[in-house]
Amino acid sequence: MIREAVDAYLADDRPDPDAALEEAFGALPDLSVPSRDEWEPERAESADDERPRR
Repeated sequence: MIREAVDAYLADDRPDPDAALEEAFGALPDLSVPSRDEWEPERAESADDERPRR
């Protein structure tokens, strides 16, 4: 039974990485994200202040 499960797992076709990325990111192909140099550090710190402390 274990051998059959392993054989079935190994025989399973792996998805094409390019196709998987296209499906995941294809909805917004022209999305532009600012570089980290453009991030505002003050804003990140204030967001940390708003998080509840444990």
